[in-house]
Amino acid sequence: MRPAQLADLSARRAFLQDVDDQLLGVRVSFHKNNYEALKKADALLVCTEWNEFRHPNFQRIKAELKQPLIFDGRNLYDPELMKALDIKYYSVGRELISPGSTLTLGSAALQSP
Repeated sequence: MRPAQLADLSARRAFLQDVDDQLLGVRVSFHKNNYEALKKADALLVCTEWNEFRHPNFQRIKAELKQPLIFDGRNLYDPELMKALDIKYYSVGRELISPGSTLTLGSAALQSP
């Protein structure tokens, strides 16, 4: 790339970052990798079937999250494995996997059987 192209690319990145900040504010953060995004998070919400999220290191997930809690919107993970790993696991159309506690979301309480 020529210097003029690099300067143009740099200016575009700065503009896009400014637009992102204006549109999203501080409610959204960007991270270099998926595990970095979990640090101090309340839960993991899975909304994609991308291969990089299909076989994660669950011990690392547990270590990074405030509590071992996964909402799986794509049914990527095995409920029996989640139970064995002592991870509270909500998935679509399947039984809740939980160590027997209740989770309150807004005005609704989800309770394990």
